[in-house]
Amino acid sequence: MIKMNEENPPKKGRKPKTEAGATVGIYLKPETYKRIKAKAEIKYSSMSVIVRQAIKKMVEAEEKV
Repeated sequence: MIKMNEENPPKKGRKPKTEAGATVGIYLKPETYKRIKAKAEIKYSSMSVIVRQAIKKMVEAEEKV
């Protein structure tokens, strides 16, 4: 695990990842979410319950629009 400090700031524009490497799209814009949707479906089984619930809510919100 890389420690974050002034010398090693987190890179902007990178999506947070879970330990399993699944892309987390909880705080991403809808356009970005659509792009990672395919990845999310592939990694769905290895995601945490919280991430799965968030994606489910995003899909429901997308269907309402």
